[in-house]
Amino acid sequence: MKLTRLGIGTYLGNLSETTSQNMQKTLHEAVTTHHLNVIDTAINYRCQLSERTIGKLISSLQQSRSTLYISTKGGFIPFDQTVPKSVSEYVNQSFMKPLNLTTQDIHDHCHSIHPTYLKWSFEQSLRNLNTPYVDCYFIHNPEFALTFMTRTEWEKRLLDCFAWLESEVTQGRCRMYGIATWQGLRVAPKNPQYIDLHTLWHKAQTLGYTNLRALQLPFNIHLNEFITLKNQRHLQSPRWWLTPNEWIREHDITTFTSAPFLEGQLITHFQDITEMAHTPDSLTPAQHLLDWVLANGNQTTTLVGTTSLNHLKEAVSRIPLKN
Repeated sequence: MKLTRLGIGTYLGNLSETTSQNMQKTLHEAVTTHHLNVIDTAINYRCQLSERTIGKLISSLQQSRSTLYISTKGGFIPFDQTVPKSVSEYVNQSFMKPLNLTTQDIHDHCHSIHPTYLKWSFEQSLRNLNTPYVDCYFIHNPEFALTFMTRTEWEKRLLDCFAWLESEVTQGRCRMYGIATWQGLRVAPKNPQYIDLHTLWHKAQTLGYTNLRALQLPFNIHLNEFITLKNQRHLQSPRWWLTPNEWIREHDITTFTSAPFLEGQLITHFQDITEMAHTPDSLTPAQHLLDWVLANGNQTTTLVGTTSLNHLKEAVSRIPLKN
């Protein structure tokens, strides 16, 4: 399947039924009218409501499930529809006790890359999404765990997760898997949260893990390390340093970039700049920002989060100019 240059993210929004309905309408419009085929989510987004909204969309569509590319993530502990009064009690009763996990496995009551937890998360995502498989499963912000374990322990834990995900690919319940990170690819190698793609990919390939083929990270005019920070070693020549953008181009990685508007913060900032400059412009701030992301970088798909039909049309209007 050829993935569309624009995809829909489902992170933003409150927990109301109105937001879920608006999200479903926007997703339906994106898929059926604008023919976008990438939808990204995570089990913790909107307390599992985003995944369940996508599940309702899948049930309502006339087209085949195979025409969509759906990715989700596991790592952060999800609430269930509402935020509990006591997070620690909720995590203990819902995850630690039934899954036989400890505080060394679930960090800060909010995150885990333990295979036992991720297996639960994967199964729950399939139920929420109402689908027998996902096209890509991301381990969500794995760098968070580096605060609580050594890098050697962390790498072993990830490789254990990769081994399990390879089995899910074999069973047909996952097409590929990868890492979705917020900080890990945007910091220097000496930073405690740095992710070394060279080491992870080399060890995975050595073990025969061939379906580790995807990355997701933020990329916008402000968070621009994807194309500016040379923090990744070349797989064949470790003395060469590449930007993450150059690295994925060299290694044919399916890559999704998120947060082109930084949750709307950049739109407000851009609006202030244009008003100060008194320059009339036919493009909106969002369109300018999206143009910049689409013109800079080798990402497969840029994810835009929206529950507004007007915002969707605003974003989609830029795609023909950038193909």
